[in-house]
Parts: sequence; C-alpha cells; structure tokens
Amino acid sequence: MMQEEGWILVDQLFLNYQSFLDRVRALADHEYMVDFHFNDMLVFPNSAKGYWARAEHLRAKFFLQNKACLVPTYLLNPSKKSVVLDMCAAPGMKATHLVSLMKNKGRLYAVERDAERYSLLCQYAADFGVIKTIHGDCLHVTDEQVPGVQYVLVDPSCSGSGMLNRLSMPEPVDEERLFKLAGLQYKLVSHAMNAYPNVRRIVYSTCSVHAMENEKVVQGVLRHNCHFKLLDARKELGKEWFNVGSSEEYPGIGERCLYARPEIDLTIGMFVAVFERCAEDEVNEFYAEHEKQKQSYDRNHKNDAYHYVRPTDAVDYNEPTEEDAVQDVPMNYNDERRKRNNNPEPNIGKKKSKF
Repeated sequence: MMQEEGWILVDQLFLNYQSFLDRVRALADHEYMVDFHFNDMLVFPNSAKGYWARAEHLRAKFFLQNKACLVPTYLLNPSKKSVVLDMCAAPGMKATHLVSLMKNKGRLYAVERDAERYSLLCQYAADFGVIKTIHGDCLHVTDEQVPGVQYVLVDPSCSGSGMLNRLSMPEPVDEERLFKLAGLQYKLVSHAMNAYPNVRRIVYSTCSVHAMENEKVVQGVLRHNCHFKLLDARKELGKEWFNVGSSEEYPGIGERCLYARPEIDLTIGMFVAVFERCAEDEVNEFYAEHEKQKQSYDRNHKNDAYHYVRPTDAVDYNEPTEEDAVQDVPMNYNDERRKRNNNPEPNIGKKKSKF
C-alpha cells in the first residue's frame, strides 16, 4: 500500500541503535523505515508531515505520533484481555495505542477531567469498543468504578519542557510552578499505587526534562510506598537505549529511568519510569532506607524539648490531600523552597510536637 503511495521502504537490518539513528537522519523525502525498537511503528522523514496532513484516506489505518510519546505505552505492555486505566487520557493517542497492543480485547478506562479535552478523547475512542471513557477527576476514581484494573498509565500535566518548540526557544525555569506540578504528579502516582488492589504495573511519564518532575517524584513515591518497586526501564525495553536519568543525584533511580533526548533520539523530550508491585514479602529498598533514617532521627531526638516538625512523617501518604500535594511533598521540596526564599533554617515550634 505504501509503495502504491510512492514510498520506498528502507529494508535494512540494524545491529545497533546508533546505526539506525544515522540512517534515519539520512532518510530521503520518499523513504521510510521500520523502527529499531518497535516493529509495528514506521519512521518517516520530517518532510512527510505535509503528506500525512493530506492523506485522509489513510487515517483509518495509521496514527501519526511522535515515537517518544508511545514509549510509555510499549513499556506498560498490557496483554490481551487485560484491564487498563489511563488516568490522564486526553486527547487519547496513548489510550488508542494501548488498545492496539491489547488486540482490542479487554477493557481500557480512559479518564479526563477537562470538558473540552474529554470531548476530544471521546472522538478518538469512538472506534474502539473496549475503551470506556470517564469524565471526572482521576483522583476520585475508585476501584469500584474501574474494577479489576491491572495496568495503570500515569501521564499527567507537566511543564512540557521537552516539547521541541520550548526547547528551541528556552524559557526561564519557574521553580514555583515545577514545585506545584511535582506535588500533583506525586499525588497521582501514589493514588495509582494505593487505590487499585489488583494493579501489577504502573508507568509514569512526562514530556518534561526537569528532574523535579521526574526522578524526584519517583524517589518520593518509592520512599513512601513500600509495595511497589522501580524496574530497569532499559531492560524492560529489551533493546539498546542511550539516555537515562542521573545516577549521581538519584542513585539506584536515575539509571533505571529512560529519557528521550531530541538531539540524540530525534524525538521530543520524554521521561519514563516503570513500577511493579512487590512480592508479598518484599519491600522496595528506598522505603526501607527511608524508614531507617526516620527511626534514627527519632532515637536521636526523643529527649529534645523542641524539635522540627517534618511533614514527611505527619501525613498518611496512602491518603494524600490537596495541600500535601502542593506544600508538603515528601521530597525535600520544602527545603528547596526555603533556599529560594533565602531562609535556610526552618522555624522551630514553640510547643513540643508529635510526629
């Protein structure tokens, strides 16, 4: 069919990712390729955008999408007849791709809060009978509303700093906005981990290049949710991938998370982390270490007349509140906020407080 449309397939086997990327850069205007990582994805030159904008007769057969946006769905990897929840689903490209991976069998719940975006989601989902759309706040969606959920995609609102137009025209970093976004992102992933007892795997992704929205959120949810662990996303991908997070700033976390970098992967900027439910007698190592630190702190300060109140210990993170999500996110965000406000020392409570 593509040959009849005037396209020529580059029928070549690539032994490594770099040789594939080099050939993608050299694509002629009439050439296309099969992707290195995903054999149901076709790669076209950037100049093909005009063709696809006009090819209305092919819209029932193809979706035009940036590769990085679909790495999270491939890594979620739901099987046929499984039950999937897309917590922030609009416009619906990831939801429809997940259904394709499921061979259009099973059930996918697609949730969207905004009315206009929900309308767009319904348009994309109309041709897929297994998609059930839900107009509402995903933080209020209960297990009874989405029974039997096994896989969850959390692709929430973010700064969008990985989008090409923002990378080409850099904007000043609004740290206060990042702080609030990271709080919401933490809350969403924690909800996915605790609200649905049958969940096996969760994929968290953003189109951000800021660690505060990425590795730091991952670090926070692992420290406060013992029953999920972080998988090595490169191993889950199964093929060579160059870019990961910072192992120096986030040891044990950064190297397990994927980044798509526009200058290397020829995509938008993207971050992906993969969580899996722990075995019954298993606890993730970040939670265990954090608990040790808390116990050590308590032993060292149990006789203090005054001590600091730490929001990380004052909140039940199985049921985080909106205020927690913005102000008391347990990732040392408050320390960073004090630094930005030139107030490095926290206030000392006048009365002895209990953790």
